[in-house]
Amino acid sequence: YVDLKKRGQNYFGLSPFRSETKPSFSVAPEKNMWYDFGSAQGGNAVQFLIEYEKISFPEAIRSLAEKYGIEIIELGDKEQNNLYDQLYEIHELACIFFQNNIKDHPKGKAKQYLSNRNFDNTIINKFRIGYAPDSWDLLVKELEKKFDSDILKKSGLFSESKRGSLIDRFRNRIMFPFFSLSGKVIGFSGRSLSDKEDVKYLNSPETLLFEKSKIFYGSYQTLPNIRKMNFAILVEGQTDFLRLVEQTFDNVLATSGTAFSSKHAAA
Repeated sequence: YVDLKKRGQNYFGLSPFRSETKPSFSVAPEKNMWYDFGSAQGGNAVQFLIEYEKISFPEAIRSLAEKYGIEIIELGDKEQNNLYDQLYEIHELACIFFQNNIKDHPKGKAKQYLSNRNFDNTIINKFRIGYAPDSWDLLVKELEKKFDSDILKKSGLFSESKRGSLIDRFRNRIMFPFFSLSGKVIGFSGRSLSDKEDVKYLNSPETLLFEKSKIFYGSYQTLPNIRKMNFAILVEGQTDFLRLVEQTFDNVLATSGTAFSSKHAAA
């Protein structure tokens, strides 16, 4: 995260939390601690991840354990932890499903729409843009073998038909995934490809993972640059965001067509 150079017993580098020209971020190897003199913040490696990626303590521990192949044993509400793990997995598999629908149909209307908007494969792949096919239950069939219906309902990716069966919430839409600050897929926004559809953009509903009033589209990818530059360019939707990123503006955020709220400001 930081380019460090040794000075005496410690290491110094430019602060990752704000823009500066003189290094004020220090790391003391003997103490396993860091300190940012400009912001008066400090702590250990876990605290650094919490502050830098804006994640919780458990998420920071899980992230480090996964990165270094360390097995951790979690105590407490195992059922609740398992629920979150399953919801993250459902969203990741759904994202892969949507991505594959574009890759498998390079001449389909989804690829044609993106091509007409002049978005190339680099942007499509980087932001994992996909396509939800014009079907009632393809995603349901893809996931119901692995997850029970109660978990699928809580994901926000499905609706209930009049007969009580689950159907795909997103159909015939370009799919833009939202990511947590640790890089996990937590929700989607779907842009309709039908002229007859009243709702042009459809977002995931409020879930355990997705809170629309405090989430920005693209924050996972651009937040490190925003911290360095000390300001952000705020736009309304995904395509505005992607167009600016494509033009090398890498300090952009989008509200995804929702009103800018006090929770957005706090985030």
